[in-house]
Amino acid sequence: MARVSFGIRLGVLCLALLLGAAGASRPGRPIADRSRSPPRRAFRANARVRSSRQTLPDPSTDPSFLPRERRAVATDERRHILTDIPEANDDIDAVAAFPATPDVSAGFPSKAPLKILLGFRNNGDAPVNVTHIAASLNVPQMFSFYVTNFTVQTPLVTVEPGKEASFEYLFVLDPALAGHDFVLAATVFYEDEAERFASTFHNATISVLDPVGAFDAQTLVVKLVLLALALAVAYQVMAAAGALPAAEKALKKAAGAGKRAPAEVRESGTGRGARAADNEWLKGTSWKEGKSE
Repeated sequence: MARVSFGIRLGVLCLALLLGAAGASRPGRPIADRSRSPPRRAFRANARVRSSRQTLPDPSTDPSFLPRERRAVATDERRHILTDIPEANDDIDAVAAFPATPDVSAGFPSKAPLKILLGFRNNGDAPVNVTHIAASLNVPQMFSFYVTNFTVQTPLVTVEPGKEASFEYLFVLDPALAGHDFVLAATVFYEDEAERFASTFHNATISVLDPVGAFDAQTLVVKLVLLALALAVAYQVMAAAGALPAAEKALKKAAGAGKRAPAEVRESGTGRGARAADNEWLKGTSWKEGKSE
């Protein structure tokens, strides 16, 4: 009986061990120490708190925290003036002109002060205030892409009805843009008592040139290479035509034309040979050479 009871106990213990191993290997039922890990609800709550802290706006920079009357002003200051251009006033004529110097007919030189003259005429019945003048360089194939924005000028000049005014807008092109074409757009901003307006007085493609008087080593090398190629082609053509010897002879003759031939020096002296040459005209007379010696 003792052996039977021992066998039963051993079988029950093995069965319990098998059931425990099967329960531990079943998916979705991991064994974890719940006493050390926080509750799932508390973990989710902490995550929501952390995410809300990261996305909270800054009251000092977010316009939504400002009073309603100051929100539009803060938003406009953060935008560039050329981002949202208002419509033009039909009573305003704005035209552009360039001075005679520097000459920009062939292109605009870089690294030099350039000037646009703006002619502004008010054909309306109310005075307008010219507030800003701005310009930019844009890509010709994609006008919405700004290459550079130039300095915004603030004339703050009031033009009365039936009057006109002229303004100067100065800008400088970066030498790094030389050799490319861009669209130069210049706009004048003005307003009356009720509304703001803007008129683009120049919108055309320009060519940016190298600085005036700048030494371009790359251009010099290209010109020297082209000259060497032209000389090599001319030499081959003359050699194939058989005119190379005549050309070399002409070159030698031209080189030696500047040299003068040395004058022939006639030797004279007191020797026998010299006296014989001097007394040659006395031959056939009674004079003898030995008598003079």
